[in-house]
Amino acid sequence: MIPNNKIDLFKATYGEKSYFLSIALYNSESDSTILTRQSVKFLELVDNILNPFHTGTIIIANNFNALETGPVAYTFLGNGRDYMTLTITTENTDDDFTLTFNMIVTECVDVKYQSALCKQLNFCEERQYVLNEKYCDILEIKKNTTGASSYLDTNAGNAQ
Repeated sequence: MIPNNKIDLFKATYGEKSYFLSIALYNSESDSTILTRQSVKFLELVDNILNPFHTGTIIIANNFNALETGPVAYTFLGNGRDYMTLTITTENTDDDFTLTFNMIVTECVDVKYQSALCKQLNFCEERQYVLNEKYCDILEIKKNTTGASSYLDTNAGNAQ
């Protein structure tokens, strides 16, 4: 629950409606931070009919490396263990809905956006990342410990 004196820090307007935007970053090293609406410069959620999972991009203001050197420092690991929880809730209770996403940050790059130093994070749903990591690990396919030929082997290797 957002305290009443801090509620405007998380409020965003899209079209003619107001929403509350809650974004938390945390990683496997116990670093964590909560982003206010003012720190979010750009947010795009992609809902693709050909992919059952959501992906997206967020650009976060990071002038003076505030994320890394702030009172609660946050370091991006870049190994698939950076997590983001994104919650969007309507302000008007008559039209009440909440969207909550658990995401994995797949890429973090420093960019300049609207003359500010920022971090651009690309992300995908945690469930998609876990499925890819568990069942589609290309390094494990190449190792192929079963002794059977792999489609990644050379022609000579496959001929045996």
